Amino acid sequence: MFSQNRIKFRLPNKSISSFPAVAGTILRAHFASLRNCNDKLAPMRGVIQKERTQMKFYTVLVLCFFAFSAVASKKAITDEGDVVVLNDDGTWIYENEKAENEIKLDMNPLAFSKNSDSKFMLKSGKTNNAFWINPKKWTFKKNDNEHEAAEYTFDVKGSDLYGMVISEQLEIKLETLVELAFDNAKSAAPDMKVVKKEYRMVNNQKVIYMEMKGTIQSMKITYLGYYFSDPSGSTQYLTYTGTNLVKKYRKDINDFLNGFVSQL
Repeated sequence: MFSQNRIKFRLPNKSISSFPAVAGTILRAHFASLRNCNDKLAPMRGVIQKERTQMKFYTVLVLCFFAFSAVASKKAITDEGDVVVLNDDGTWIYENEKAENEIKLDMNPLAFSKNSDSKFMLKSGKTNNAFWINPKKWTFKKNDNEHEAAEYTFDVKGSDLYGMVISEQLEIKLETLVELAFDNAKSAAPDMKVVKKEYRMVNNQKVIYMEMKGTIQSMKITYLGYYFSDPSGSTQYLTYTGTNLVKKYRKDINDFLNGFVSQL
């Protein structure tokens, strides 16, 4: 959609390694097929996708422009009577969806800390952040290809729960980072909705927790993650699974996310 040296929104059927190769159950096989969606599936795929150019600041501006570029839009009514806004790029949203997703950000009064079973630490090579995981549950892969969205990808052994770290060396206002992530998610799933969003203190660092769900290729998926930014850069520490499996994996999700630490 944009030229080289800007953000690339690729069409499907471009294989990537930012999602784990999975097999076994129907869900795992479906996730494997979704690897062909590249940044269409990774909603945070490129809040600022790196092309090793000197256009990083411009890249962010381009993405901001993309998020709000649907000025010339039309309205239509679905068979169920809902009003939708049709954008020129072929995407659509419900007319009242913007208000539904403007969730007030409050501070969660609880203090969140690393689980005692999270004994293995991975350090980011791009920021001053690190991630404590339970090596008995989680496997990980470090992506050395600088064109990949995720610095690390994770999965829980024998399950359908996955995770990733997306790191960038550009500092972004925390609230803006979350907004960009959500806007990018909607490019993959027009029905994407924010379920929960709040500030949290995690290992003495202020982050934003955001949980959102949507439908991609007829599959209901939920993303849950922490968003953080400081002078060393911006980090999205994320988990994702089938929406019907969130309750089952809630403890594993919380333990994983609460392994986030800043080393500044």
